[in-house]
Amino acid sequence: MSFRYFAFAVVMSLGLAPPVLAGLNDGLVAYYPFNGNANDESGNGNHGTVHGPIEYVEGIVNQAVKLNGTDTYIRIANPSQKFDTQYTITGWVYTEGRGGVLAGKYTWGAPGGGRGFNLGSTTEGGSGFAFSGSTFFPSALFNEGWSPSKYPKYTMPIGVFEYITAVYDEGNIKIYINGIIKAEKTISHNGTLDNPYDMLIGTYWQDNGTTIVSDVYNRTFDGLIDDLRIYNRVLSESEIQALNTNADFTTDKISGEPPLTVQFSDASAIDEPITSWAWDFDNDGTIDATDQHPTYTYNQKGLYSASLTVSDGENEHSITKNDFILVYDALLRLNSPVPNTLTEVDEYHYYKIDLEPGNSIQLTLDDDSGNIELYVAHNAFPSRTHYDYQSTDQEILIPIAEAGDWYVLVYGSGNYEITAHIDIGILSTVQFSSATYSVTENGGQATITVTRSGGRQDAISANYATSDGTAIAGSDYSQTAGTLNWGNGDFDDKTFTIAITDDSLSEDNETFTISLSDPVSGENLDNATVTIQDYSCIEGKPCLVFEKLPNRAEAIKVGERLTLNLNIEVQATESSQPVDLYVALALPPEYVIPFIFLTERAIVTEILSFRESIVPQQGTFPILDFNVGECLGGTYTYYAAFVRENAPVDINDLASNLAMGQFRLEDKCF
Repeated sequence: MSFRYFAFAVVMSLGLAPPVLAGLNDGLVAYYPFNGNANDESGNGNHGTVHGPIEYVEGIVNQAVKLNGTDTYIRIANPSQKFDTQYTITGWVYTEGRGGVLAGKYTWGAPGGGRGFNLGSTTEGGSGFAFSGSTFFPSALFNEGWSPSKYPKYTMPIGVFEYITAVYDEGNIKIYINGIIKAEKTISHNGTLDNPYDMLIGTYWQDNGTTIVSDVYNRTFDGLIDDLRIYNRVLSESEIQALNTNADFTTDKISGEPPLTVQFSDASAIDEPITSWAWDFDNDGTIDATDQHPTYTYNQKGLYSASLTVSDGENEHSITKNDFILVYDALLRLNSPVPNTLTEVDEYHYYKIDLEPGNSIQLTLDDDSGNIELYVAHNAFPSRTHYDYQSTDQEILIPIAEAGDWYVLVYGSGNYEITAHIDIGILSTVQFSSATYSVTENGGQATITVTRSGGRQDAISANYATSDGTAIAGSDYSQTAGTLNWGNGDFDDKTFTIAITDDSLSEDNETFTISLSDPVSGENLDNATVTIQDYSCIEGKPCLVFEKLPNRAEAIKVGERLTLNLNIEVQATESSQPVDLYVALALPPEYVIPFIFLTERAIVTEILSFRESIVPQQGTFPILDFNVGECLGGTYTYYAAFVRENAPVDINDLASNLAMGQFRLEDKCF
């Protein structure tokens, strides 16, 4: 029987860590089921154009494409999705004689070796051309002899479908057959895999991307391809096995305390009748059972992988589920510490958390030696590399526990006996005593109260901070942040203060926000709003009280004399400073001069002093001496404002919109 060695070629890369159990559509550049066409079913629109007398025949999953190794190939326009440092090519492959280049994005003959990737096969005694299995480098080893011992390889039988996956990650090359790794090699690299060439299935580019190879001598593909997927990221072993769906199994449980008896059930989907089953329940390479639906008892704690190989007498299909069965030490229950004794380096204990979802969880160890590490995972078994929460200081805070299963790994990094208790509990609720607080502008400071209620009695902390609303830090209040601490068993209220600025201006009420957050996770715990009340009319500061200054909607004609009444009510106390009333006039916006200081134009006819007034005073004051014959036409806006007696009049005081009215002049007056 002839054999084919499958290897794949890459050029230059920079690496990123592969995503953990990412969705199988994540990073999927193209997916070709080949069910009667070469359309891309990934949703990215990278459809293939067929060249030559391609056939669609029975495959593993519905139909497969058949290439004749001479003048048939599929071309895909250079996709917008980039191949930077990683890729995965995976699919069902059936060789009919000599194999050839399966798929790739690379050109032979590029200066310096080019960049890109492909997956192809050759015989052991093949010519050794780079596209046949060599790995490309910046200074390409164009004609280096190819040997099975030097490059990643797999002996591929003729006339049998195999599920082949080629993975490249920052110089690390792997080949999986039917979900099981068969070859691995690490090479040097730099740069990027990306290039401007179209992707090809069944052949490759040469002459620096100007010619598509289409002849027997140059190793175009001869065989069937089915369910081909191309990714610009690395697939994990679990994802590769999930795509190789022919072999599968289920269990009645995946975790428990020892002894743990698990019922395994074959769930393989093979077209031909299955004639044999080979089970390895602890991934030690030994066949533990040959029944279709066996049971197995795990007597020792640990995290176990399990595998199944099924055969129809001609073809084998395998699946390995890594870290699939967890035999844990014990259940962790609320406020019920469990002892741990670690006596050797790399010793570990696993636990499952028995707690209703929706609660906050605090996980602690009473060991302070720094030799114990904690790892927690949700709906997965944690390890030192895969986890949702991790801590080396003996404490993990899980702010909101989602529904599902939570598992804990306690790992000992010391080489002497360590005894510690692991404990879980519901966190206390920390919140503001009210959702709203109010303080007058002259109140000096706002006092905020924070409460702690429920949960376990451990020492806890909460950060507080202010953020602007209509009130601005530095102008209306002092930006404030800090930490509140509760000791073990302390449930007393805590307070902090925020300084309030009295700017002496009459203005609307203003607000800012205060928040509480977890010091460890940063998660928000509560929010409240603080309102700064303008105290002008609250505690006797002279102020204007009005509904609205009068508007004159009708046009005032030239020659008329304008008299407007300003209706005000003034409140004052003995402690109030004397104030003067000023009125300002703003010209229409179409004129160059935007604002007239009316004290200089004799518009104000009354300056009111409240030096002797300690009771509210109300009156109507005419605004006179505005000669309509000396004006500019348009809409005028006038403002009223108080300033301290004899104080310099600032235009911002007069335009503070404490009181505002408008009148319109018909035309230019001079």
